[in-house]
Amino acid sequence: MKLRLRPVILALPLVLPLLLLIPSSLSIQAFGSFMLYDGSAGGLPTAPNQNMVFGDNPPGSITPSYDSVNKLTVLNTNSLNLYSAGFSPDYNKPSVAAGVVLDRTKGYVVKFTVQLQTETHAGSDRAGFSVIALGNDTASGKKAGIELGFWSNEIWAQHDGTSGPLLFTHGEGNTTVNPGSSLLAYELEIVGSKYALYLGGSSTPLLSGPLRDYTAFVPPMDFPNIYSIPNFIFLGDDTSQAKAITNIAQVSIDTTALVPGINTQPANQTISSGQTASLSVAANGKASLNYQWYRGNSGDISSPVSGATSSSFVSPSLTTNTNYWVRVSNNINGVTYTADSTTATITVLIVTNPFDNGLGDTFGTLSYALLQVKSGQTISFALTSGNTVAVTGSKLPNIPPGVSLSGSCNAGKPTITIDGTALSSGDGLVLSDGVNLNGLKITHFKGAQIKINGKGNKFTCVVAQR
Repeated sequence: MKLRLRPVILALPLVLPLLLLIPSSLSIQAFGSFMLYDGSAGGLPTAPNQNMVFGDNPPGSITPSYDSVNKLTVLNTNSLNLYSAGFSPDYNKPSVAAGVVLDRTKGYVVKFTVQLQTETHAGSDRAGFSVIALGNDTASGKKAGIELGFWSNEIWAQHDGTSGPLLFTHGEGNTTVNPGSSLLAYELEIVGSKYALYLGGSSTPLLSGPLRDYTAFVPPMDFPNIYSIPNFIFLGDDTSQAKAITNIAQVSIDTTALVPGINTQPANQTISSGQTASLSVAANGKASLNYQWYRGNSGDISSPVSGATSSSFVSPSLTTNTNYWVRVSNNINGVTYTADSTTATITVLIVTNPFDNGLGDTFGTLSYALLQVKSGQTISFALTSGNTVAVTGSKLPNIPPGVSLSGSCNAGKPTITIDGTALSSGDGLVLSDGVNLNGLKITHFKGAQIKINGKGNKFTCVVAQR
């Protein structure tokens, strides 16, 4: 919106709906593609089945038309440079206010299919058709938006005057594209502090550069500063010094995050000693996504796992509790963005602690392993001192069905002891169906040393002694 010679601004019919949206409706965040205008569905962008509003200045000077043959809207401001007109989202519709949340920290894309039939301009800093996109954090001092001007032989960006060139003067441009050649599908991608304009389907931008802060624009008295409105989108002629006839076939917003995000975190697991763990993560973001798994807690990059560079990862055989996490990254317009998963803890069913309060609240204790173990898994022993597990505070949890406790055996005698001397009452090991005990001595419990509540249990090198 360039008011260099005369105070021309979009008329109140466009401005007022924009002002009404500013309260709570903008706090809603919706992800995905949101259609603002689809000419193939019939009617102007302002039709009941569409999602845009129209404004012109002077009011009533411009009447857009619908081309039912080509199924598009024709915006014609060609009669006078003085006339300006254009379209913005209809924020009075709750679905629009929810769908058009332009968060540049996550990234978003404004998609539009247009063709310039004609375009003329009075100076090198004006365009008869422009596209404006301002993020949800638009405010003075924040470079959160971009305005692009379209000529028949160039697309270019407007400077913001914050450093160097003056506000609303010709910035970086691309002269290899011809916006008047045919209907062209554009994608204006905004993420972080940069923008990039693509032809639909291309991976190479036509134009890219830094976002701008246009809030220094001073509107006429009693008119709002459009460049201070968050989540603002405009397509049309916004100047008194240029004119154009523009075909508009489609306009949409895609707020699916461009920067990486974690949809499904890697899960904690419990494995028997010597087994591997299979971890995976589900992530979103603009392709191509890169993955790197690390050993340790999330954010600690000191121990990358060699070769673990996909969304899934199989650990080596583990004999101790181990943490893993993954960093997902991509590169957008020369900037690397990352998302870190939470930490996945792999609990190895190995008893290392010779003291056990029976509550199962401490890694490495037998009671903890008994609460974590699943049928078909084995609890092993590798005590940090001695060969005895002393149960000191409470009885041990029951051994679930199908679980194996594997101590060790030397010359036919068990070398791992589970001792209940410190308990005033209670049984030792209480077995369900199909439990296997090997290389264990269970002793000094006041009740039964081994109490069998199921069938199909097996004992190898096991001693029960009060």
